[in-house]
Amino acid sequence: MAGELVPENVDVKVGSLLHVAGDDQEWVFRAKATSGDTLFVVAASGDDRFAPPPPGTEVHVSWNIPPSRYLIDAVFVGPVSPTAAEWELRATSEPKPSTRRSFFRGGGGEDIMLRAVGSPLWNEARVVNLSEGGVRFRCVNLQPIAGETIEVQIALGDDLVEASGMVLSAKEIARREYEAVISYELGEKESQQVRQYLMTWQLEQRRRERDDW
Repeated sequence: MAGELVPENVDVKVGSLLHVAGDDQEWVFRAKATSGDTLFVVAASGDDRFAPPPPGTEVHVSWNIPPSRYLIDAVFVGPVSPTAAEWELRATSEPKPSTRRSFFRGGGGEDIMLRAVGSPLWNEARVVNLSEGGVRFRCVNLQPIAGETIEVQIALGDDLVEASGMVLSAKEIARREYEAVISYELGEKESQQVRQYLMTWQLEQRRRERDDW
């Protein structure tokens, strides 16, 4: 066992809003019950149509207890109900303070240009998903290196968001094709552009889901 899920001073109360993040997805749940290092959560939106990750997927669970935010590492055990709106998670770490802001991630397929700082050459890539805090992308014939600083230009509709950030991770997913994650800090103007774009994107996704349902 990983130990108690949360100590008394940072207890997750039933009904607490929780952010559950995997490598490529993020979900919002409410705490339903806890038992030792096991946490049962239910979709906050009441939407039971999303697909859960495979059992054993590592996730991060975070929650607010003002003025602080806490985080645990966990494993997705499996859905509790056939609708997949209720999950069982098992903690694999003790709670720890989280200094990272939680940003909604979405989008995918947008054009992004990349270059190493100081280089005159831009490289084309494709967004997997993005947020106000970073972007995941795929590129060909350009091998990002974890720890290096990259400049990016992301086309979001009529806006062009420019930023520079550090490569957090990079891996080869096919011959000379790479997937990488860059973390950046945007100015207020750029943050608003990303936020507005993702709000529009999310509304469009929900509209399509309703049309397909």
